Amino acid sequence: MFITTVIGSVINIFITFWLVPIYGILGSIVADIIAIFVRLFIVIPVVYSDSKSVYSFVKFIVLSIVPMIFMAVAIIPSYSNVESFSWSNILYKILVIFVYIGCVSLVYKEQMKRYMIAFFSHK
Repeated sequence: MFITTVIGSVINIFITFWLVPIYGILGSIVADIIAIFVRLFIVIPVVYSDSKSVYSFVKFIVLSIVPMIFMAVAIIPSYSNVESFSWSNILYKILVIFVYIGCVSLVYKEQMKRYMIAFFSHK
């Protein structure tokens, strides 16, 4: 796994030199995110091929990326130029949380059903 760290670090350095002069700190953040994804997509197939996982590779990728998308969507109002308290911002984030919980519930429906039966059957 050392080689993936080296590859990710080199990519991060080059992208940082390219993006920071143009976008400043936001360019550094984007460079870090790109480097993390490169490392992720190098490491996951290697680790996945060495172990017998319950999930298919595609399902594993989807379950890894979907939370990242929800987090990105949830922070969008935080970066608007509104400096005061906003109920719409709070309600938006609560809505994102409930949609995420709904998506997780659909994916893990059978496991949650077994857990709930076991949890409520104990007295």
